[in-house]
Parts: sequence; structure tokens; C-alpha cells
Amino acid sequence: MALKDIRGPLRSFLLSDPDIATAVGNSRIFLKTLPQGERRASLVYMRPSEIATFTHTGADTLVKARMQIDAWAPNDDAAAALADNVKELMNGYRGAWGTVEVQGVFMQTISSDDYDSQSTMFRVGRDYLICYLEI
Repeated sequence: MALKDIRGPLRSFLLSDPDIATAVGNSRIFLKTLPQGERRASLVYMRPSEIATFTHTGADTLVKARMQIDAWAPNDDAAAALADNVKELMNGYRGAWGTVEVQGVFMQTISSDDYDSQSTMFRVGRDYLICYLEI
């Protein structure tokens, strides 16, 4: 069974929230890395792992993906506020992201805070477990 790629639907879901969309200028949600020279509030997301489940009769349709979402901003408070907006939207969510049927989203880590001296940006990162069905 080919797994669905939830990265695009996740990005669209994040941009559907007015507070998040405003904070990232309706576009600054990047896959894997923050572009060099970007100094505005942004989100960076990646999928460190994804597991398909199986039963005694074969492959199941439930997939569990761990997604890391990092909020970046020029100051610590703005990075924390953006990360909190993502948490409010994501944690406990259940519903559809386009053709992806999300069974539940669960925050897995409290947060990891960081400062990148090269970009002079602050980062607040959180991991989420996203359980979804292949439909």
C-alpha cells in the first residue's frame, strides 16, 4: 500500500487558521528548512517518521506520522506565540484535511526552544503524532 503524503494537506490546514496565516504572511510555511536570509515569523515542518499499521489479515488503513513543527521568529515571545497557535489548532484535532481523514492529532513533546545565532532567529519546536486513514 502506498502511503499518502500528508505534508501538503498539513500545510493547507495550518494556513486555514487566520492567526497562523497572518503571523506567517499567508505563505511562510516551509518544508524541512528555513530559507537562508528569512527573518520573519515562519513555520518549518518535517516528517521524521511514519508507520503503517497491520493486522493479522494484512495492511490496515491507519497510518501514524510523527511531524515536527518549528515556529521561528525574530524574538522569543513571537516564536512561542506562534507555536502556541499551532498547538491550539492541532492538539486533539479530528477531521478531514482534503482527502486525508485525520483520526487524531496528539502533541508528543512539550517544546524545545532554541536560538540560532547565524539567522538571529528564535525557534520553538514541538512534535505531533498524526493518526490518519488511507482513504
